Amino acid sequence: MREAPFALALLAALISACGGDDDPTPTAPTPLTGHAEVAGEWAGTWAVSTDNIDGGGCLGELLRTVPQESMLDVVITVQQMDTMLTGQSVITEPDGRQMTCSVAGSVSEDRVEAMLEACSNAVTELGVIMGCGTEVWTMELGSATYVATVDGSRMNGTVTETRTVRGGEESHAATVTSELSLERQ
Repeated sequence: MREAPFALALLAALISACGGDDDPTPTAPTPLTGHAEVAGEWAGTWAVSTDNIDGGGCLGELLRTVPQESMLDVVITVQQMDTMLTGQSVITEPDGRQMTCSVAGSVSEDRVEAMLEACSNAVTELGVIMGCGTEVWTMELGSATYVATVDGSRMNGTVTETRTVRGGEESHAATVTSELSLERQ
């Protein structure tokens, strides 16, 4: 029965070579999702340009003729459960006005797709706009979709907003496309 001690010695050598230990409890392998880890706080800028407005009636036409760019400050706090994202964003306009929105979306590999919606303080009163009548005009954010690529501690992408522009009895849909650049805090 020489083979039994040899077989046991070989088995012992294989177990120690394969990282075996004295703990007989089996451990499950750690799943590799292959998705970027985006949980946490991200801060950056949202660059909005008036030449990237489609629709909006008279106001949209005027804004496109006089191109302007605004830089908004953004802080987004994200919770991540595998590929699903939830959170909150705080957007600060140049005049200091803040808008808070809920965030929901997903991550696939290094691509993030998220929707900002249910925003508080989402109506901006613009006043009477020369060339668009004598009514007070407002612009209200309905929702914004963010599609971005994550590269380490940076996330860069495009935001497509849906807005409603109102002046008196007039109401016009507008779409605004802009750039959002974030850095992990």
